[in-house]
Amino acid sequence: MADKFALRSAFSTGFRAPSLQQSYFNNIATDVVDGVLLNSGIFRNNSDVANAIGIQKLKQETSTNLSAGFTWNPISDLSFSVDGYQINIDNRVILTGNLGNDSYGDPVAEIRDFFKPYNAQTGRFFTNAINTKTKGIDAVVSYKWRFTKGVLDISLAYNHNQTKIDRNNDGSIKYNEFPEFLKKFPDQKDVFFGPQEQSLIETNTPLDKGALRLNYAVNKWNFLLGNTYFGEVTRNGFPFGVAQKHSPKVVTDLSVGYNILSNLTLTVGASNLLNVYPDLQAYGNSYFGVFKYAPVQMGTTGSYYFGRLSFRL
Repeated sequence: MADKFALRSAFSTGFRAPSLQQSYFNNIATDVVDGVLLNSGIFRNNSDVANAIGIQKLKQETSTNLSAGFTWNPISDLSFSVDGYQINIDNRVILTGNLGNDSYGDPVAEIRDFFKPYNAQTGRFFTNAINTKTKGIDAVVSYKWRFTKGVLDISLAYNHNQTKIDRNNDGSIKYNEFPEFLKKFPDQKDVFFGPQEQSLIETNTPLDKGALRLNYAVNKWNFLLGNTYFGEVTRNGFPFGVAQKHSPKVVTDLSVGYNILSNLTLTVGASNLLNVYPDLQAYGNSYFGVFKYAPVQMGTTGSYYFGRLSFRL
């Protein structure tokens, strides 16, 4: 029994330095808000306007990672594995909301004055604002079914993964850094890292994902059928529009391969064979009908057909 069952665990620490883009990216974009042109900037972390508002110099993110699980092979062609994990990230780099507006989107003149010399009315910055905690579990079952001709490999995988932002007892975000200047404006915490930015971290990816793969190999042929389940997604906090739930979806992939030579294989197939899309966006979330779908689960391009010729040295 001992040679068929194994426990495993790991603990590690890590860090990630800010990327060049997070440290030095600058951009001014013009949008139309309520019929008025609005210039909004993303300003580099060490710019004069960042220093004036009190955005601190970026530092590295640090993390601790803990995982534990087991593997089990009750028979030679059947295996199970389950792993749970927790990842804590401190000083996570985030992109703020548009400072210069209040939480209702109305201008705040005293803040906008900082952006006037840069031909902008509002601005965003990268900063080490928050800590996050990610908990998850991975489970995989695989079985090799042997026939008189050919072998069928079956695998079933499941992942549950949830990320939460550290919060105070009242539900508000526990900030590592919040500019002293902005504390004069009571609602700026809802702008500094608002519902839209929070949703991108906590609810904008599926909590659950599963995959069933059937791969049958016989003689020179290989047939692969895969189904991927994407769980529900909630998008929230738009500068306009409404909170919206996107229902679970299943995407099917199919491919057929033929070994022309021992080192030459021709494969044809389809990704998203049944042309599945996410739910249509609520009109108010679609930039007034410009974007019908949001890439919250499997993307927005529908079916994709391909042919591939592989040569191995």
